[in-house]
Amino acid sequence: MAPVPGTNCTLLIAAIWMEDVTVPDALYDEERSLSEVDSAYHLANLNILAYLIDLRDSRTENVLVSRNDKHRRVLAIDNGVSFGTIWYNWITPSTYAWREIRISAHRPDRGTQFDGTMLQFGLTDDEVDDVWERIESLIMDVDEGEIGLF
Repeated sequence: MAPVPGTNCTLLIAAIWMEDVTVPDALYDEERSLSEVDSAYHLANLNILAYLIDLRDSRTENVLVSRNDKHRRVLAIDNGVSFGTIWYNWITPSTYAWREIRISAHRPDRGTQFDGTMLQFGLTDDEVDDVWERIESLIMDVDEGEIGLF
Protein backbone atom coordinates (compact mmCIF):
# COMPACT_ATOMS: atom_id res chain seq x y z
CA MET A 1 0.00 0.00 0.00
CA ALA A 2 1.21 3.48 -0.84
CA PRO A 3 -0.27 6.91 -0.16
CA VAL A 4 -1.23 8.93 -3.24
CA PRO A 5 0.48 12.35 -2.92
CA GLY A 6 -1.92 15.28 -2.51
CA THR A 7 -4.90 13.10 -1.58
CA ASN A 8 -6.33 11.21 1.36
CA CYS A 9 -6.15 8.02 -0.71
CA THR A 10 -3.99 4.95 -0.61
CA LEU A 11 -3.19 2.86 -3.65
CA LEU A 12 -3.62 -0.85 -3.06
CA ILE A 13 -2.94 -3.63 -5.50
CA ALA A 14 -4.16 -7.12 -4.69
CA ALA A 15 -3.32 -10.34 -6.46
CA ILE A 16 -5.51 -13.33 -5.78
CA TRP A 17 -4.83 -16.87 -6.92
CA MET A 18 -8.09 -18.62 -7.76
CA GLU A 19 -8.43 -22.37 -8.03
CA ASP A 20 -11.10 -24.49 -9.67
CA VAL A 21 -12.08 -21.78 -12.18
CA THR A 22 -11.84 -21.68 -15.94
CA VAL A 23 -12.58 -19.51 -18.96
CA PRO A 24 -15.88 -20.88 -20.27
CA ASP A 25 -16.39 -21.91 -23.88
CA ALA A 26 -19.68 -20.02 -23.82
CA LEU A 27 -20.57 -17.85 -20.86
CA TYR A 28 -24.22 -17.23 -21.68
CA ASP A 29 -26.45 -20.14 -22.51
CA GLU A 30 -30.04 -18.91 -22.78
CA GLU A 31 -31.53 -22.38 -22.32
CA ARG A 32 -29.47 -22.97 -19.19
CA SER A 33 -30.42 -19.56 -17.80
CA LEU A 34 -34.08 -20.39 -18.24
CA SER A 35 -33.84 -23.83 -16.64
CA GLU A 36 -31.22 -23.30 -13.91
CA VAL A 37 -32.19 -20.44 -11.62
CA ASP A 38 -28.94 -20.60 -9.60
CA SER A 39 -26.77 -20.31 -12.71
CA ALA A 40 -28.87 -17.47 -14.11
CA TYR A 41 -28.75 -15.66 -10.76
CA HIS A 42 -24.95 -15.58 -10.63
CA LEU A 43 -24.62 -14.59 -14.28
CA ALA A 44 -27.20 -11.84 -13.78
CA ASN A 45 -25.20 -10.55 -10.81
CA LEU A 46 -22.10 -10.30 -13.02
CA ASN A 47 -24.19 -8.56 -15.67
CA ILE A 48 -25.53 -5.99 -13.19
CA LEU A 49 -22.06 -5.35 -11.76
CA ALA A 50 -20.63 -4.83 -15.25
CA TYR A 51 -23.50 -2.49 -16.09
CA LEU A 52 -23.18 -0.42 -12.90
CA ILE A 53 -19.41 0.06 -13.21
CA ASP A 54 -19.65 0.54 -17.00
CA LEU A 55 -17.18 -2.31 -17.53
CA ARG A 56 -15.78 -1.80 -21.04
CA ASP A 57 -13.38 -4.74 -21.01
CA SER A 58 -14.99 -7.34 -23.22
CA ARG A 59 -12.09 -9.82 -23.31
CA THR A 60 -13.53 -13.27 -22.75
CA GLU A 61 -10.52 -14.24 -20.60
CA ASN A 62 -11.57 -11.70 -17.96
CA VAL A 63 -14.66 -13.66 -16.98
CA LEU A 64 -14.13 -16.93 -15.17
CA VAL A 65 -16.57 -19.59 -14.00
CA SER A 66 -16.20 -22.18 -11.29
CA ARG A 67 -15.54 -25.72 -12.40
CA ASN A 68 -18.34 -26.90 -10.10
CA ASP A 69 -21.06 -27.03 -12.73
CA LYS A 70 -23.83 -27.67 -10.20
CA HIS A 71 -23.05 -24.38 -8.39
CA ARG A 72 -21.59 -22.31 -11.20
CA ARG A 73 -20.21 -19.01 -9.92
CA VAL A 74 -19.17 -16.27 -12.31
CA LEU A 75 -16.20 -13.98 -11.57
CA ALA A 76 -15.16 -10.77 -13.32
CA ILE A 77 -11.41 -10.15 -13.10
CA ASP A 78 -9.29 -7.21 -14.21
CA ASN A 79 -11.95 -4.51 -13.92
CA GLY A 80 -9.51 -1.69 -14.72
CA VAL A 81 -11.38 -0.70 -17.87
CA SER A 82 -14.48 0.66 -16.16
CA PHE A 83 -16.19 3.77 -14.82
CA GLY A 84 -16.38 5.52 -18.18
CA THR A 85 -12.79 5.20 -19.33
CA ILE A 86 -12.30 5.96 -23.01
CA TRP A 87 -9.53 3.35 -23.34
CA TYR A 88 -10.68 -0.17 -24.03
CA ASN A 89 -10.21 -2.99 -26.51
CA TRP A 90 -11.97 -1.78 -29.66
CA ILE A 91 -11.14 -4.98 -31.55
CA THR A 92 -13.05 -7.40 -29.32
CA PRO A 93 -16.62 -7.89 -30.57
CA SER A 94 -19.25 -6.02 -28.56
CA THR A 95 -21.19 -9.28 -28.24
CA TYR A 96 -18.66 -10.20 -25.53
CA ALA A 97 -19.44 -7.07 -23.53
CA TRP A 98 -21.37 -7.43 -20.28
CA ARG A 99 -21.84 -3.71 -19.65
CA GLU A 100 -25.28 -3.92 -21.23
CA ILE A 101 -28.07 -5.82 -19.52
CA ARG A 102 -28.22 -9.18 -21.28
CA ILE A 103 -29.73 -11.39 -18.59
CA SER A 104 -33.30 -10.48 -17.90
CA ALA A 105 -36.00 -12.20 -15.97
CA HIS A 106 -39.73 -11.83 -16.05
CA ARG A 107 -40.87 -9.59 -13.23
CA PRO A 108 -43.79 -11.35 -11.55
CA ASP A 109 -47.02 -9.78 -10.38
CA ARG A 110 -46.71 -11.80 -7.16
CA GLY A 111 -43.66 -12.15 -4.97
CA THR A 112 -43.90 -15.83 -4.09
CA GLN A 113 -44.31 -18.49 -6.74
CA PHE A 114 -44.52 -22.27 -6.57
CA ASP A 115 -44.49 -24.46 -9.66
CA GLY A 116 -44.89 -27.82 -7.92
CA THR A 117 -41.17 -28.50 -7.54
CA MET A 118 -39.59 -25.12 -6.83
CA LEU A 119 -40.51 -22.33 -4.44
CA GLN A 120 -39.29 -18.87 -5.45
CA PHE A 121 -39.32 -15.86 -3.17
CA GLY A 122 -39.06 -12.46 -4.79
CA LEU A 123 -40.59 -9.04 -5.15
CA THR A 124 -43.56 -7.88 -7.17
CA ASP A 125 -43.29 -5.07 -9.70
CA ASP A 126 -44.77 -2.65 -7.17
CA GLU A 127 -42.31 -3.74 -4.47
CA VAL A 128 -39.35 -3.28 -6.85
CA ASP A 129 -40.68 0.18 -7.73
CA ASP A 130 -40.99 1.03 -4.01
CA VAL A 131 -37.37 -0.04 -3.38
CA TRP A 132 -36.23 2.10 -6.31
CA GLU A 133 -38.11 5.12 -4.93
CA ARG A 134 -36.37 4.64 -1.56
CA ILE A 135 -32.99 4.46 -3.31
CA GLU A 136 -33.73 7.70 -5.19
CA SER A 137 -34.87 9.36 -1.95
CA LEU A 138 -31.71 8.24 -0.15
CA ILE A 139 -29.49 9.59 -2.94
CA MET A 140 -31.36 12.90 -2.86
CA ASP A 141 -30.93 13.15 0.94
CA VAL A 142 -27.19 12.52 0.56
CA ASP A 143 -26.90 15.07 -2.29
CA GLU A 144 -28.72 17.69 -0.19
CA GLY A 145 -26.45 17.06 2.80
CA GLU A 146 -29.19 15.68 5.04
CA ILE A 147 -27.30 12.41 5.43
CA GLY A 148 -23.54 12.44 5.85
CA LEU A 149 -21.21 9.90 4.34
CA PHE A 150 -17.96 8.62 5.73
